[in-house]
Amino acid sequence: MRTEGDMVTRKDLQKEYYSAEKEHVYLRYRAEDLYAKNLTGYLFNFAHINQNGNILEIGSGAGRFTIHLLKAGFKVTCVDLSKVQLKRLQEDSKKAGIPADKLKAHCMPVEDMSSNAGDHYDVIIGFFMLHHLDTDNLKAYFSEFRKLLKPGGRICFLEPNRLNPLFFFQYVFQKDMDLRSEIGTFKLSRKLLKEALSSACYKDVGFKNFGFFPPQIINRFGSVLKFERLLEKIPVLKRFLPFLLIMAEKQADI
Repeated sequence: MRTEGDMVTRKDLQKEYYSAEKEHVYLRYRAEDLYAKNLTGYLFNFAHINQNGNILEIGSGAGRFTIHLLKAGFKVTCVDLSKVQLKRLQEDSKKAGIPADKLKAHCMPVEDMSSNAGDHYDVIIGFFMLHHLDTDNLKAYFSEFRKLLKPGGRICFLEPNRLNPLFFFQYVFQKDMDLRSEIGTFKLSRKLLKEALSSACYKDVGFKNFGFFPPQIINRFGSVLKFERLLEKIPVLKRFLPFLLIMAEKQADI
């Protein structure tokens, strides 16, 4: 297990990565971003999120996915390490016409949420954030998430599929990205996730791979999404599809 010093170093790396000096344009909400809207819808359907559900999004950043949920009528509580990114989320949600009472935001480490947030949630979600955590200590994080869930509550996360080789090249060559911060992608195996979730007292752990086309294609030619659904059904491709959905339910307290 990592020491507390290692954990702090990991957090500092993330804070630096998402600092004010780095704009990270790809993380900002855009109404025309069909790619982000499609991923949000996929997670929404997979997690069976109820319109009246109490939702916590971990690692929301500037709200690229959050605002699509807000525009669909959901109330969302967000937590993120970066004040800068949360400020951008609030600015962009206001521009998108989101009522102020639909969004709550907390700037704190995710493991501090259980002692600072009074609400308990029906579902906890996250987009591309698990691989930014200490992947050797996932059980501890999942245990913290569990404290925030109502009885029968669920967690659902969307992550890059580590078996898809395109992510490595994206991390290396996209100027807004840093391989050091994204390296956890290649540690997130289904086996690791299932063992950590089971050890943290979750049940009904489920996985699903999906997707195919990059955002540049989807945002320019939205009709390819119909073709993408067909490609997802091809058995030989399923293992390598770019996205992995993870869902699990909180076990009853003993």
